[in-house]
Amino acid sequence: MEDGITVDVLWLYNGEWFYSTEEEWDEGEEGITHRTISWEDDRVLDSGTYTLQLLINDQLARSAEIEVLQPEEEVTTEPSRNLEDLIDPDLMQAWEILAYSNNDLLEDLAGLVNDYGIELVLTEEIDSNGQYVYVHEKKEPGKVYIAWDYWKRKSWEEVSGTLAHELTHAVQHLTSDEKTFGCTIEREYEAYMAEFYVLMETGREDILMDSWSAIYNPKTGKIWKSELWKALKETYSSCPEY
Repeated sequence: MEDGITVDVLWLYNGEWFYSTEEEWDEGEEGITHRTISWEDDRVLDSGTYTLQLLINDQLARSAEIEVLQPEEEVTTEPSRNLEDLIDPDLMQAWEILAYSNNDLLEDLAGLVNDYGIELVLTEEIDSNGQYVYVHEKKEPGKVYIAWDYWKRKSWEEVSGTLAHELTHAVQHLTSDEKTFGCTIEREYEAYMAEFYVLMETGREDILMDSWSAIYNPKTGKIWKSELWKALKETYSSCPEY
């Protein structure tokens, strides 16, 4: 190579022409040179193989290539939640009954608290035993409220059952495609079944016998599902079945 020789600089992208220019060689007979390629606006180069060719009189003199890899996507990790910040300390034992049960459904319901950031709150502001409160037409996690008076009067198993009931409504809301989430017999049926599972898993069939004798069969240890559906239709008469 001699100074003053015209060198064609050709860039290929995956074997196809990408960019080219003519330059005058000024590095002497044994000179070493380098070339870079980039966009003027600092855009990231597409992934693929870039080949640099130096041609003299249309003859290939030198060639080199480099592979540009696809940039790794940044993984956005949500800050870990602290259960103590989500669960009222007076409800922790009731939540633990769900979390450490030998029942996949109940364990999954307990996991919703940390997965979605659902708060479990004791309150004097509700008329029912428990209530799932959420913002209408938004897929936000909402909160589960347990009445203070109910918590004082009932056993841990009953309070845990009510948590399971309301957390079932939470998962129904969060997985629903409806813009407005509302009451149906089917949803109440699922919530009550979760509540009953807690009592059965914790050996509190006595509560089922005392409070739900019309729908619980002590001989088989099972719920009369048709009777439960019938009872819910009477209780929630203003709600559609599905």
